[in-house]
Amino acid sequence: RRAMRLQNITAKRCTEASHKENAKTPKEPVSPDEPSNS
Repeated sequence: RRAMRLQNITAKRCTEASHKENAKTPKEPVSPDEPSNS
């Protein structure tokens, strides 16, 4: 249970960081593996 929660938090942080980086330097579209557009 705790592991899943930690993973969720990490994933959220990762997505947020990637989103910020993307906004800073918009190179290519986000990879299709990450469903961040939905």
